[in-house]
Amino acid sequence: DMINAGKQTVTARLGASIFDSAQSFAMIRGGHVDLTVLGAFEVDVAGNIASWMIPGKMVKGMGGAMDLVAGAQNIIVVMTHASKNGESKLLPQCTLPLTGVGCIRRVLTDLALLEIVDGAFVLREVAPGVSPDEVIRKTAGRADRRRRRARNALQLRRDHDRYCHCCCRTHPDRQLSRRLRPSFRRRPRRGGGARPA
Repeated sequence: DMINAGKQTVTARLGASIFDSAQSFAMIRGGHVDLTVLGAFEVDVAGNIASWMIPGKMVKGMGGAMDLVAGAQNIIVVMTHASKNGESKLLPQCTLPLTGVGCIRRVLTDLALLEIVDGAFVLREVAPGVSPDEVIRKTAGRADRRRRRARNALQLRRDHDRYCHCCCRTHPDRQLSRRLRPSFRRRPRRGGGARPA
């Protein structure tokens, strides 16, 4: 009786919630989306993303991807690092029609977590069993092995308070996902007083 955003027939399970397309675009275009996770065909070193069509193949529709990359504050691309033929999807320049220009800063693939900094894919983490050399070899765009600087205990605690909404600092399955959460501005304290250092 229903279709999802990908025009697939779906069934609502107990606890599901539904809103119509008009509400969806009102939230996106109104700037109410803090974080969006998108798939992609290609991403390049300039932060461009191609995700909505491959010329010559059937196109179901443009969907809301262009609105999402234009309106969301934090965008994470989740994709396979290479095609079935072994061709890299992280490129010097996208070859497919673009969904958004200069809007991507973070890419999570089946091999690694990378950030786009100064026109290069910067390797931040690798998946278990994957070496940095393999990631660099399978990345067609300019890649950098830079890692995050070692942080002291105070910085780690600040990161925890900023990204984590529960006590998951020691949970190994949430170490990577915690870094992908958006940052939220803290509300000022009541009374307007300054927060002690």
